[in-house]
Amino acid sequence: MVTKQEVRLIARARLKDAEALFCANRYDGFIYLWGSATEIGLNKIFKTLHWNEFPSTKNEFQNFQSLKPII
Repeated sequence: MVTKQEVRLIARARLKDAEALFCANRYDGFIYLWGSATEIGLNKIFKTLHWNEFPSTKNEFQNFQSLKPII
C-alpha cells in the first residue's frame, strides 16, 4: 500500500512536472499532469470522506452541506 507521504510526494512531483511544461509553453502536457495531480488529491479526499463515488445530484449533496463554500 502507498503511504500518505508517498501520495503527497507523487502529487507534488506531478505539479512540478506540470509547472515545467507550462513554463516551456507545452500546455497540453501541463494540463494532463495538472489533472493527474488533481486526481491524486481528490482520491485522498474521497478516502477521507469514505466516498465510493462523487455525489452528483442535489439530494446526494444534502449530507455534505458543511463542504459548501460560503459566498
